[in-house]
Amino acid sequence: MTYIWQKNEGDLIKIGSEAADLVFEWAWTAGKKKFAADLFDPSLPKSIFIKTMMTEHLETLKGNLIKIKDKHLISEIEAFRLIRPHALITTNYD
Repeated sequence: MTYIWQKNEGDLIKIGSEAADLVFEWAWTAGKKKFAADLFDPSLPKSIFIKTMMTEHLETLKGNLIKIKDKHLISEIEAFRLIRPHALITTNYD
């Protein structure tokens, strides 16, 4: 992550775009079997692959909300799911 951060000088838009580009390249090669054939339609934006992955991930979180005890976290996840964002940028320093 620090490589991409430094390469893009901390510009979150550029970082998000690069992440979308990396997923796009992967989707058309090794990850091709992970996506529905209709996502490879040339009229769709290349960001469709990362958006699809994030949507699937958020759907799995929705199914696990019952197991989450923190009410603030539950409401935050639910609010995020309802706004249907066009982009998602996260950082993970683990």
